[in-house]
Amino acid sequence: MSKEKQVENAELQSNSDALLDEAELLIWALLDDEIADQDAQKLEKLLTENDQVRQRYIECTQMHVDLMDHFAPQKETAGEADGDGSGIISKLIAEHLPAPGINPPVMD
Repeated sequence: MSKEKQVENAELQSNSDALLDEAELLIWALLDDEIADQDAQKLEKLLTENDQVRQRYIECTQMHVDLMDHFAPQKETAGEADGDGSGIISKLIAEHLPAPGINPPVMD
């Protein structure tokens, strides 16, 4: 490969990297609800015109969703342990048991 071709390829790669970096900044601004109208229009144009930008958008969006799931407060479900190690079912049963030392009523 000629020196000129290598320089041209390096410039194209550099331009492509710069474009993806700019697009990623815009994507994260969008995902964080901090994008300005003008930037949103620019991102829309980049997404329309460039396959690599669309792929980066998918990657960033997936990472955003994964992070939201990972850091979301955990909802307790039946039988799931909470901070003190007892589950919801155990708590419900304990609330309806008589206090220690008290015998439950007996049906005759």
